[in-house]
Amino acid sequence: MLRIHLLNPELSRKITEDLKYGGVAISDVEAVSYMPFKTKGDTHEDGTKKVPGILYVDLEHAEAFDIDVLFQSFMIQKNNAEVALIPYERERLIGTILALNEGRIDSRILSHFGFEAETVSKNNEISYHRLMTIGRRSSLTSEQAEQLAVIQLLRSMRRVQCLIAEVKRSGLNDSKLVEHRQQLEAISESIKDFEPHVLLNGKTQIYWDLEGYLHVALRHVKEMQVGSFQRKTPFPYRHEELKVLVEQVLAQIKQEILEHFDKAANNSPFTRHGRMAVYFNDDYYHLRIDPRGRLESFHVVGPPDP
Repeated sequence: MLRIHLLNPELSRKITEDLKYGGVAISDVEAVSYMPFKTKGDTHEDGTKKVPGILYVDLEHAEAFDIDVLFQSFMIQKNNAEVALIPYERERLIGTILALNEGRIDSRILSHFGFEAETVSKNNEISYHRLMTIGRRSSLTSEQAEQLAVIQLLRSMRRVQCLIAEVKRSGLNDSKLVEHRQQLEAISESIKDFEPHVLLNGKTQIYWDLEGYLHVALRHVKEMQVGSFQRKTPFPYRHEELKVLVEQVLAQIKQEILEHFDKAANNSPFTRHGRMAVYFNDDYYHLRIDPRGRLESFHVVGPPDP
């Protein structure tokens, strides 16, 4: 079978997917023409690949932007476009609205985003974003500063708990912790300020949270692999480019992902593996996204079987 990745927009989605994942019999091919040209991929000094297409732009006068108002407006715009906000966005939006309106919010807004007026004050994530927003705009009272410090401690403890749980899955025991000190320090540093990210936009947004990030990083980022995870294939890229790598691989199959989640009452995960592995920059990737849009796994593999 010869599998073909077509870019002709005039062909139907069914035809392009049949040719991409199924292919045609070699015996049906009359002739093949090609241009012997290939763009050489860039690498860093240490030999790791560079994710193509990254542009670094210096943002001048960033302090002039009101990030809280911009964030609120952007979230409302997405909500009005019927985009399902991820949990992080909903919690931060409610916290931002409370901060900008001196603690007031319409109960219908809370209900719309899945919260109750009676319990919203007990949500640590909402309280964290409310206090951080207040702190960016004015000085916190001593009581607010104390409350924020407690919440920040609880958030740090949760990060450590998630990391410990993932390390245990690697089979790493206490006697080996010293040997993996460098990897553990790198992991701890990478999650110190981690917040969930949207990786692909759509009505159902594709995102990763702390657990999803740790699942990927501990298994497939070379400088963070511990225990049995050291036997897994590492990414040929630097850790700093991991998020952009995931975004660009997802972009290769954006239409397929969007169509999967746009189906009514679709409660199944989206996967790509085996012959349906995603090709990007000379490598193949397997991935799994749960029905809510959360990236569960992502890793590089060898070429699929013919």
